[in-house]
Amino acid sequence: MSMPGPRRVRVMLLLLALVMLGWIMVDTLGQGHLRQWLSAELEGEESSLSSPEEADRRQAEAESPGWPTRTAAVVLPEAEKGHGPVAASPDSDHRPTITPLSLAEARAVMRERQRDIDCQISRTTSHRWEDYREQNEWHWLPAELAEADRRSWHDAIGRLSQDCVPVPENPGLRWQLRRQRDANLQAAAEAGDPLARLRLEPLRERTPETEARVRALLYDMLLSGDPEVIAQIGLADMWLNSIDGDQTVAAMLRVPAWQLLACDLGLDCRQGSLIFDRECTQNLAACSGVDLAASLRQRYPDTMWNQIQTLREEWLQRIRSGQIAGLFDPSPDPPPGGP
Repeated sequence: MSMPGPRRVRVMLLLLALVMLGWIMVDTLGQGHLRQWLSAELEGEESSLSSPEEADRRQAEAESPGWPTRTAAVVLPEAEKGHGPVAASPDSDHRPTITPLSLAEARAVMRERQRDIDCQISRTTSHRWEDYREQNEWHWLPAELAEADRRSWHDAIGRLSQDCVPVPENPGLRWQLRRQRDANLQAAAEAGDPLARLRLEPLRERTPETEARVRALLYDMLLSGDPEVIAQIGLADMWLNSIDGDQTVAAMLRVPAWQLLACDLGLDCRQGSLIFDRECTQNLAACSGVDLAASLRQRYPDTMWNQIQTLREEWLQRIRSGQIAGLFDPSPDPPPGGP
């Protein structure tokens, strides 16, 4: 049992409206501003822009796959733009090592990069949602179900933060590690890793050339056959289909559709899996299901869920039959004059 139907729908529509408004507000600082704005809306306060810890947190948040409005552009934290004590450190001139990678090594680098992000998110961000979820989700559940969901949420944070390397206290060392991680990202992209290439694709300005390049990259991601990669197709696919306000909600539904499709293609999506824990710690109504599909089902009203399932089934059939040509083409425009 979840919160009462009408209230649940109102909360969902409110969150979607916030996301759509936030999408419009993204400027040259990219997703970092959107994430900070959304956090301020939920917390009722502005976060510091000058502390190195906040810079680390914002970069991790901006690169987290769990947020459906993340752009694929690299977002530099404030400290990397010449602000705050990190940039002033005498150690900050240390040059990162750039080593050519094989494709397998590049994939390992990207997994380690995501591991670092999971650690930062679980350490500095996930707990910020606890009070909000207590009031807007767990408050509406029977006590036994609320406790089970709350326990699942804490378990997910525990798994994501397990064996994480402590963040160095020295600001200059943090700066060096961040620069080295970005150098590794560049090396992984040069080796051909599709997730690294996607991360470095500048999506702040839509042009026909950018759209064509991203579309070609999405085919490469799909043809990789790697369900971890396929699970992240939806973020760029959403960007391709977010043309105007009428299509934004429909475009957003492509994110969970691709996640579920990755489950169909072999990704572990059971409770306790990486994708499940990321969704659980960063989204509402995402911890109590036995797997990702069960959790997502609680989050979406029937109409939206049916649209997600339709996309999922259509795409799975096309992929298994080899008919993927045109899969990432723009949605057709409605006929003039309405239906």
